[in-house]
Amino acid sequence: MRHFSPSDYRTMPWKNGGGATMELYVSGEPDMDFDWRVSIATVDRDGPFSRFPGYDRHIMTISGEGMSLEGGPDGPIDVYPVFVPRRFSGDWTITGRLRGESARDFNLIVRRDKFRSELDCVLMTEAQTQSAGAGWIFYYVVSGAVKLDDNCVMADEALLMEPGETGLMVALDGPARLVCCRLNSLPAS
Repeated sequence: MRHFSPSDYRTMPWKNGGGATMELYVSGEPDMDFDWRVSIATVDRDGPFSRFPGYDRHIMTISGEGMSLEGGPDGPIDVYPVFVPRRFSGDWTITGRLRGESARDFNLIVRRDKFRSELDCVLMTEAQTQSAGAGWIFYYVVSGAVKLDDNCVMADEALLMEPGETGLMVALDGPARLVCCRLNSLPAS
């Protein structure tokens, strides 16, 4: 298990130059050939999203009033209310339209030819055994704190479980809200 705190994160410019994102973790090459990446962005104006051809994108508002993503083939994608994940193709030309003054969103970007992925948000209130199985689980603590084996993970910190790892997760001092990213490798073709 790998534990990350804000001092481990790095601020990266958006690919389209329109802002910056706080990169929590990247698997593979940090440039365009990465396998998967988790980040948090603060969006304070309407504008285009960076394109990531060949990648699936997951997005979820974690604070603010969210936004609508325009440009998908099935119409706008509403990225609100908070803690409700959405998914779209990195191939699409998307424009974000804020519902309020700003939004803070959690992002998971994954190479679709290599991984199957899920983004979820959970409120942990009781102890649960966690298992990465054959894949990876990336947890980001939005609020509260959890303990996973010997790792105490506070708000704004993260934890990566790698293939084969298991542990007992317990919320500390009340409920904890966690973003959970699950990734599994696709079979080689």
